[in-house]
Amino acid sequence: RTLPERLGHEIPRTSTPPLRELTPETSLGFEAINFAENILEIKLHPWQKWLLIHTLELDEDGEFRFRTIVLLVARQNGKSTLMLVLTLWRMYLDRAQMVIGTAQNLDLSEELWDSAVEIAESIPELAAEIPHNGVVRNNGKKALKLKTGERYKVAAASRKGGRGFSGDLI
Repeated sequence: RTLPERLGHEIPRTSTPPLRELTPETSLGFEAINFAENILEIKLHPWQKWLLIHTLELDEDGEFRFRTIVLLVARQNGKSTLMLVLTLWRMYLDRAQMVIGTAQNLDLSEELWDSAVEIAESIPELAAEIPHNGVVRNNGKKALKLKTGERYKVAAASRKGGRGFSGDLI
């Protein structure tokens, strides 16, 4: 049986154009893609690669151009996988001090956190950066901490969820 042809577009209908040509020097998206494919062994869809390259664009000062990203993608198309890659890349390579995972309910954000921890613990190079007490698995208080201080916590998606935390990636 042959599968039907997949439809879709790599490039969104609307997006903010880059300031200049996007290369490994002007976007950290290339580094994130390399991390996903070669360290995490996750094959990204073309739209996910496009998004990483464009959203991790750097400004003239070497800082991220965008502070807020709005993404609209249908269900079951790889948004959670993309966030998993982005979260682990930000923690391990970009050294983001605080990543806060949130979703429409706490169970979903904890599920993604569980997946991230499982992957990090299964890859020797990543697991080596997790201290003995670096994984807290208490319901509602789940956290991953690296030896160098980076943390990944989950919070409820409410007015008070994540309050008091300053996140590098939310």
